[in-house]
Amino acid sequence: MNKQLIIAGFAVLAMASCKKDTPATPPAPPTPPPVQDPAPPKAPEPRVQATAPDTTEKDGTSISLDQNGISIKDKEGKESKTITVSKTKKEVKINTD
Repeated sequence: MNKQLIIAGFAVLAMASCKKDTPATPPAPPTPPPVQDPAPPKAPEPRVQATAPDTTEKDGTSISLDQNGISIKDKEGKESKTITVSKTKKEVKINTD
C-alpha cells in the first residue's frame, strides 16, 4: 500500500506540473474621464425697442372730413391749433405750452 500511495502522490504531482497555465485575463482598459456636458447655446436676446413708443403727436397738419363737418389739427413744436366745424359744433382751440 505504501507503493500505491507513493505512486499516487507522484501522479498528482505530475498532473499538477503538466497542467497548462491559463492565460491571465487582459487588464480592463482604463475608464475614460467623465463627459462634461457643454453649456447650452445662449438664447437670443428678445428684440425690444430701446425706448417706449412716442405718444406725443408729431408736427404737421391733419384734416378730417365727414358728413357731419370738418376737423383741422395743426401742430408746430409746442404750439397746436384745432378747428372743428360741424352742424352742431363750431370750435377753435389754440394751445401754446
